[in-house]
Amino acid sequence: MAFLDETAAVLGIDEKTATNTFIYLSPTHGVVIEGHKKIYELSTASITVLCHDGQRVKVEGENLEVKEISHREICIVGKVSSVEVK
Repeated sequence: MAFLDETAAVLGIDEKTATNTFIYLSPTHGVVIEGHKKIYELSTASITVLCHDGQRVKVEGENLEVKEISHREICIVGKVSSVEVK
């Protein structure tokens, strides 16, 4: 937790900051999106999710698939080439 707290502080994120979406990226393994609401687009080359804060997160790459999904988190595995937040 200390590392995440320090990293958040560097980015200017604290308990008072209104952010509901976090993205954890490993280009060779996949991406975890915390704060997703639903899947908007789904293919092996592109997955787009809608987030609770109204943003869309588009993940593009190769052999993409949803490995795990829970109430707030979605885990997408595959070789990631780009992540775009709209």
